[in-house]
Amino acid sequence: MVYISKIIWISKDALEAEVIITDGLYELKCFSQPMNYDINHMIEEPLYCYNVKNLVKAWETEFSVVKLTEYFAYNIYAQVVDKEVGLIKLGDIKMQVEKNILPGDIKDNDYISYYCQRIDLM
Repeated sequence: MVYISKIIWISKDALEAEVIITDGLYELKCFSQPMNYDINHMIEEPLYCYNVKNLVKAWETEFSVVKLTEYFAYNIYAQVVDKEVGLIKLGDIKMQVEKNILPGDIKDNDYISYYCQRIDLM
């Protein structure tokens, strides 16, 4: 169960907000515009990972998320769900990366690590 646990408005007029998304174990600060949801809204669609860099196959087979000093940036260890469409997961949180960014040696169910500058709730 993935849901919005907190909303911090940047601009209500522009419907821009910082949104905390959680599955109860992992938590991500995301950007949302337009923000049309309330606290506890269930998130079913994948979050979008913006400006992904240094994506490589991970030898560790565990999830991990490290918040970086850049405002929305993270280092993430996640699992590939569907390489063809760039769908990955961190715990129960589904995320989308550009499908052509996944290296050729990575396949479905592999773990990956990467830098993400921002995560968007669409």
